[in-house]
Formats: sequence, structure tokens, C-alpha cells
Amino acid sequence: MAACGSFHSGAVSEEGVLWTWGAGGEAQLGHNSREHALVPTRISPATTPKHDRVVIFAAGYRHSAATTEDGTVLTWGERGLLGHGDEEPRLLPAVLGQEMFAGSPVVMVACGQAYTIAVTASSKLPHNRGGASPQQVSAGGRVWTWGARVGLENLGVEGGAEYTQQLVPVLMDPQLFDWVQVVMVAAGDEHAVALTEEGKVFTWGNGSDGRLGHNDQECKVAPAVLCNKLFDNSAVAMVAAGGSHTVAVTTCGALFTMGDGYWGQLGLGDRQNRLEPTRVGNEPLFLGASVLMVAAGLRHTLAVTAQGEVWSWGNGDGGRLGLNDNADRQVPTLVSALAFSGAKVATVAAGTLHSAAVTESGALYTWGRGCYYNGEMPTGLGHGNMEHKHLPTLVVLRWQSEVRIGRCRRLPQQHALAFAMVTHQRLGEQSPVAALLVELVQRVLELSRAWPEGRITQSDGVLRLLGGGLML
Repeated sequence: MAACGSFHSGAVSEEGVLWTWGAGGEAQLGHNSREHALVPTRISPATTPKHDRVVIFAAGYRHSAATTEDGTVLTWGERGLLGHGDEEPRLLPAVLGQEMFAGSPVVMVACGQAYTIAVTASSKLPHNRGGASPQQVSAGGRVWTWGARVGLENLGVEGGAEYTQQLVPVLMDPQLFDWVQVVMVAAGDEHAVALTEEGKVFTWGNGSDGRLGHNDQECKVAPAVLCNKLFDNSAVAMVAAGGSHTVAVTTCGALFTMGDGYWGQLGLGDRQNRLEPTRVGNEPLFLGASVLMVAAGLRHTLAVTAQGEVWSWGNGDGGRLGLNDNADRQVPTLVSALAFSGAKVATVAAGTLHSAAVTESGALYTWGRGCYYNGEMPTGLGHGNMEHKHLPTLVVLRWQSEVRIGRCRRLPQQHALAFAMVTHQRLGEQSPVAALLVELVQRVLELSRAWPEGRITQSDGVLRLLGGGLML
């Protein structure tokens, strides 16, 4: 997977190694310095507990976070946002152990502008309803928050409760989610989104422009549910949160947006805000393909369809839409497959000024503005300079050999070829594998895929984020 923050980016390789690049002035790159990095730089696995492999990377404004296969959280960057109980910055990834989350492994983490939100692994225990206390309920499938403007008091509430900084992870009362386990979270600048195992969406925080979807612009100090009727009576499979808009994909592959539409980021053909979830077009809009996953940036949105195609819309300044110009788009527009050398795209990411995509074969592409602050600071493209890229451009990552990005991928082509060759006659007629049917070999190859270990595979939404949507 790849993630784009405000001015930095990161990607996780198939071996679970994290690479980061872009602006580093707040130590958000985790390189033990405050230097910028114009090319992807490998974070040593020695910085993770037991050299455990990274699964998810999340990038905020001045801080970053990651989760590993055993459910450990790593945070680094700006002081007070990291959950370690102090206001000291961390120049290297620092561990938040499972003891900080009631002993449960964390399956995903997301970074807002100045806060972090995490969800623990789902439990198979039956739901407790009707007044049980948080201490009586399994810690699995629960939401934890920390940082500035966090949790239930004042996340994004301007002029509300006194500004606070939560220095350690705090459990949000499970009753606020109707005791249903949460399987995915998304962090906007000043609002948050949670998705339950039942496919219901909860939103809270700054409600300006209708980004929370409750038919008003009121701030919500506690999560409020968006009923499935608002999504054409379908369950939601994945959510994303941008600067001031929210996006959801249903299990039927329909796309819904809400919130600020000034830059066309809602994809509804105008610049109007939407106070409730509104479906983006109809089936022919994406050439008849269903939407698999989405990413929401500050003022633009990206989507990947079941055909592995990328669509973009919203603010086009600096080329962040990948359409070879700076123009805004008010409706989803297809990014040419030629930009990705004809490969299918598995997942995308959207930041403040730039975008990224990972292909099915593990190639990483980035595009958009290459610098900010009058050319003094890079934004996270990773091409060795600060030039803008108006088309998706391949990022070269090498560590002893070629690096492939993504923890959810099919077998590399050369591995598949090696497997298929066992049916060749050169093995001899007496070989037991010589009699395998061609159809069986093809089916095995289709099912041969690389997945991260652990409970993260319990959430289809998280798997879509990681790039596994094409294989679901």
C-alpha cells in the first residue's frame, strides 16, 4: 500500500518494509533526522519490535503511524500527537504496545491533521448490548484516539470545549457505536469516520459543509450513524475522509460522496456542497464497472474500479488528478491506463497536493505538485527533484534488488510461470503433476495470492485499502 500525507508519502513493500519520503522538518519521515528526502528511503526493520513486518502506513500533517503484523502500533513525528504520554517528538518509529489498547492487537491506524485514530482486531465474541460497560465488553473492534482535538470532547469543534491534547490512546465508548464492532476508520483533517462489521457508517467532528452527512453543518462531539437508506439501502464496504469531504463505497460497488464540493471533489457535476451522502452518477459513469476503493485528498478524490482503472476528480492544481493539465474536474475522469504502462491499478492514495497509485504487479506511481512554500519544501513525489508531475510517473525503489509495493498481491509472474511449468512433459509421463488439468492450474494461479498475516484480513475495507480489492 501507499499513503500520502500533507507533504510526505510512504509505501509498504511486499516484505513488510516501510519506505518514506518528502518533507521531514517535523521528523515525520522516521529517518532519525529532520531532513527532507527527495527519494524513497528505507526505514530499517530493526526499528520495529522483533523486526516485525509493517502492514499499514498512515501519514498526517506532521506525524506518521504504522501497524505491524502482530498488531503493534508505531508512531513518530511532531510532539504531542504520538500517544506516548509526553510531548516529545520521535525521530524514529516508537512502539505503542498492545497494553495501550487493553491487550488487543491494532489492525489499522489513520492520521488526521493533528490526531490519530486506531481500530483493534475484531472479536468473535457475541455483541454485548443494553447497558454493559466498556470494561465488560471485548476490546476487539473498538476505536481509540489520541492527539489534538481528539475523541468525544472537541475533535474539530471550533469555539467548543477548551483545546486539549490527549497524550495517550483513549478508548471511545463502544456504546456510541451501538456495541457493534468497528472494522475500519478514516481520518479527515478535522472529522473522523468509522465503519462497522454490519456495513454502517458513523461520523463525528467538524460538520462544516456537510462532511458528516447528517443533513446539517453541525459539529458532532460523538459518533452519529448514517442509516443504510442513505446509501440506497446497501451496506458500506469502505470509507475515506478528505480535507472537508467524505466518500463511501457500498458492497454493490456504488460510490457516495458528501461535504465540501467547491473544487468538484464530490464528482457530482457542480461545485455545490452536499449535506447527505449522494450517489456519484450511475453504472455507466465508470464504463459499467463497480468501484472497489477510494482515496480522498484535501480537495480531490481518486477511485479504482473492478477493471483496475483509476478515475480522478476535484482540484487539478499541480497535476494532482494525473490528467496532464491543471484543470479542475467536476465529474470522475478516467486516467489513461497508458500512464501505468497498461497495468491494472490495485490501490490509490491522495494527499494535500499529490497522489499515488500501486499497480497489481507492485509498481508505485506518483503525480501532482512536487514542491510547496515557493519551492522550499517537497511534497512527497519521490522522483529525486521537486518538479510537478502532471501524469502518473514511476517511482524507482531498489534495495539490493527491485522492490515491489503491496502486502496484497498475486504471485509474481515468474513464480506463476514456474508453477505452471510443472505440467510440462519434460517432467516425464510418470510424474504425478503431469496429469493436472490446465483449468486446475489456471484456477490455482488465480487463487495464489500474498496476504499479510494476522486478523487484518477480517475487514474487506482494509483489504481494499491495501490493494486486495481486485482479488476479493
